[in-house]
Amino acid sequence: MQINVLMFTVELETAVVLLSVVGTFLGCLAVGLEVLRRIAPPPRLQEVRRRRESLRRQEEQKEKESASARQRKKTGWVQKVLARIGSRAVDKGAELNRMLAKAGWRDRTEFFILLHVVCVAVFGGAAAIFAYKAKGKFHIPEGAMRPMVVFAACALGASMPWVLLKNQVVKRQHLLSRQFPDALDLLLVCVEAGLSVDAAFLRVTEEIDETAPEVALEMGLTGAELAFLGNRRQAYENLAERTGMQEFKSLSVTLAQSERYGTPVASSLRVLSEESRRTRVVTVEKKAAALPAKLTVPMIAFFLPVLLLIIVGPAMMQAFKL
Repeated sequence: MQINVLMFTVELETAVVLLSVVGTFLGCLAVGLEVLRRIAPPPRLQEVRRRRESLRRQEEQKEKESASARQRKKTGWVQKVLARIGSRAVDKGAELNRMLAKAGWRDRTEFFILLHVVCVAVFGGAAAIFAYKAKGKFHIPEGAMRPMVVFAACALGASMPWVLLKNQVVKRQHLLSRQFPDALDLLLVCVEAGLSVDAAFLRVTEEIDETAPEVALEMGLTGAELAFLGNRRQAYENLAERTGMQEFKSLSVTLAQSERYGTPVASSLRVLSEESRRTRVVTVEKKAAALPAKLTVPMIAFFLPVLLLIIVGPAMMQAFKL
């Protein structure tokens, strides 16, 4: 028996064999992809592993620096000045790294600096071409105005990456504030189930990796720091510093005080969870209460003219007919 497919004549047996081969291939491909998905760690867990390796290298570097500092002799005033300049540069770089961490752009310092330079060059070059080559009504007369236009464009280009970074920080903090209560409840459940704080952080990271990736990443990094840093309080402070949010600061302070004074972690987390839920409800109520005031201007601008036209329009039409 023969079958015509797209003007080609195919034997029935051959078609069945081809379909069987294709079906078998697709089935094996689906099974293989599922196995690889389960074997391969999620991206958040890979980030946590990289953080663990970075912490290990930092601890080794601190040990080497402390050993070399004990053997170092006193330096002259030139070395002191250079060291102070270098420390200021390090402080600026640390501030930039903190901002990038709040935005979720870790290990992208070089990219941000390159973006900064590119924006300054592009904006400055475009302004220079416009200032010195434009003709007609856009022509800028010679004098101090041309350099001022170029300088203003360079300043605008220098500020663009920072504006983008701050907007990303605000967006990420908004996502973290929405995902934090659920993650805190899950952390409370894990602690009440008998897990330690370190294991609870890692367990929460695995459970909410797909639904709340931002919070999962922060808690995974905190779990890695708790495992590698000697000072646990420093790990909690790093969590608050990376996010820059009051909710995570309260969590870090609660956990640090619980470990310092020996209070039950579960009860402290339960109180913090209730406060977080209450704060979230108050925030929603505040937004709902401010909604009528915000709708006043749009109603006056858009609804009132149409309403007046519907009400007064027939009367005016009738009056003009008379």
